Amino acid sequence: MPVWQVGERLVLLSSDKSTEGGNVRYDRQVRAFGADGQRAISSLKVGVVGVGGTGSVLLQQLTRLGVRDFVLIDPDVIETTNLNRLAGAGPGDVGTSKIAVAEREILACSPASRVRGLRADVVDANIAAQLVGLDFVFVCTDSHASRTVVCHIAYQYLVPTIDMGTSITVRESAVTHITGRVQMLAPELPCLTCTGALDANQIRREMMSPERRASDPYLVGDYEPQPAVMSINTTMASLAATMFMAAATSMPGQARFQLYDGVRGAVRPTQAGRVEDCIVCSRRGALAKGPSWPLPVRPRANNG
Repeated sequence: MPVWQVGERLVLLSSDKSTEGGNVRYDRQVRAFGADGQRAISSLKVGVVGVGGTGSVLLQQLTRLGVRDFVLIDPDVIETTNLNRLAGAGPGDVGTSKIAVAEREILACSPASRVRGLRADVVDANIAAQLVGLDFVFVCTDSHASRTVVCHIAYQYLVPTIDMGTSITVRESAVTHITGRVQMLAPELPCLTCTGALDANQIRREMMSPERRASDPYLVGDYEPQPAVMSINTTMASLAATMFMAAATSMPGQARFQLYDGVRGAVRPTQAGRVEDCIVCSRRGALAKGPSWPLPVRPRANNG
């Protein structure tokens, strides 16, 4: 079993030498970060939460990088409005689970890959538990509740994670902002709570059952679908895959938190301070507490 040292970088301390390192398929990558780097990538068991707009593109890149062991989590089926940005899906896939299409795409590229697909919501306790034993996780959802749960797992169980998101702001029928964010979550790095990436009211809304949501007088407004374009999703997925590559191999790359401004065409690394005594990423909070600290999952009465 591979043994990893986890922080801003992942250091493979021991591995099964039979994993990919000299496969000619990866020759161009091995020329960049060496056989040890390829072996490290192929040793990782990777989870992807959300296999829609950003997740579907990310999976294509991870598969080609050499990741061979996946756990995929997504509760949704494909709708016609998804087809403008869901890589690998066509009109005939409408009504099919996103998980099924993602698995099909991975295996078409890499038939020997292991894929476990869960058509479920990571905010439920039994599904969140599936991430605990993984080596690396990507969060590709637009759900603040999902981000909250996976963020806790990243620090509580020391599972390095990359979270990403995009936003297109439209006012008076004109685009005013195009933004994106890619942030690695690991010991020594600030969490999503520290960087202010989470909306408490939205988390509360998403944790509720539809019936409770409809009857709660403190929740204002309905969910409105947000603008989404594949090229912007692809930009953020590529930044995330490159950040992962830099963390897992000798490939240079120091950024662990990046912001994208699509209007100016700029990607810039940024830094954020860790909040002292943060409930998530500090030693006084959930850091390395494992099962002795409760995860912020959906109450069991709402499961299903």
